[in-house]
Amino acid sequence: MILLFEENPKLITYLDIEKEEKEGALVFSKKERALGSKGLVASQILRQAEVAHKVLAPLGGKIGQTIKEFAREENLGLVDLDIKDPSQEEFILRGGKSLKIQSRAPRLTQEERNRLYTNLSVYQEEIKTLVLFAGEETLEEKYPYFLERGYDLGHKTFLEGGGNLGQMLESRPYLLVCKKAQVEDFTGIACNFAHEVEKASRILLAKGLHSVYILGQGGVDLYANGEEMMTVHHPKERALDTGLVTLGFAIAYDKKYNLDLALRYAVALAQESLEGSRKPDLVKIKQNMKEVEVKGAKKHE
Repeated sequence: MILLFEENPKLITYLDIEKEEKEGALVFSKKERALGSKGLVASQILRQAEVAHKVLAPLGGKIGQTIKEFAREENLGLVDLDIKDPSQEEFILRGGKSLKIQSRAPRLTQEERNRLYTNLSVYQEEIKTLVLFAGEETLEEKYPYFLERGYDLGHKTFLEGGGNLGQMLESRPYLLVCKKAQVEDFTGIACNFAHEVEKASRILLAKGLHSVYILGQGGVDLYANGEEMMTVHHPKERALDTGLVTLGFAIAYDKKYNLDLALRYAVALAQESLEGSRKPDLVKIKQNMKEVEVKGAKKHE
C-alpha cells in the first residue's frame, strides 16, 4: 500500500473556447470538471494501476465536498480532514485564448495544520511506502521530519525533490528524484558529462540514500544506487514530469518489478503529466516503455 499527501487539493473546470466572440464575451463549447493537484491525480493513477493507497488531504466548503464526491465515485483512497476555508477551484480556458483563473488557496489555521501532520504521522506508522511531491514551502519545511520518521520506522519514502536538496538529503529518503540543476547547486559539480554526473550521484548516495534518479538533458538521465549506475535514454522531445517519475518508482516497488522494468515504467509514465488531471493511457504507457533504453549497469568503484 502507498501513502500520498496533498496539502492543497484542487477542483479544475476546463472550458473549451470557440474562436468567435459574441458581444465581447468568450463562448465555450465544452465544459469538463476534474480533480487537480499532484496528490489527487496520483491517487487516480494508483487506482488505475490497481495499487492500494491512501491520500491524505484537507478539504473545505462546497468545492471540498465536490472533490469528496469525485473521490467516492472513482473509489479513490481519500482520507480527508475538514477545514474552515473552502478548497481551491481553478478554471482553465482552452483554445485560442488559453487562460488559467483560480480562487485563493485555503489558509489553514495552525490547529488544522497540526491536525493534518498528526494524521500523516499516524498513517505513516501503518503504511510502509510514502510518496512526497515537491510542494509549497510550508509543506516542504515538514518533509525532513517525515523523511526521518520513515527512516527510523524502516519504511520507504519516495521523494520528488524540490528547491534546495540539503536538508532533505540529510533526512535520508529511500529514493530521490531530482533535476540536474539541483544536483549542481548542491554538489558544486557541473554535470555536463557522464563522469561528472556519476561523481555527483556518489555524493548524494553518501548522504544515506538508497537510490537517486537525476533528470539530465537531451533525453539522457542517470539512475544510481549503492551498487549500480545506469543511463536511461528516452525521446528528448518529451519532458519528464518529476512527480510521475517518483510515483512510477513507488508503483514499481509495490509491484516488485525488477530494476530494468522499474526504470522503463517510471520514465514511460512520466512522459504523461500530473498537471491537467489527465489519466495516463495504459496502452500509451506500454508503447512509451518500448522507446526507453537502459544502459550501462556497473558496480561503483
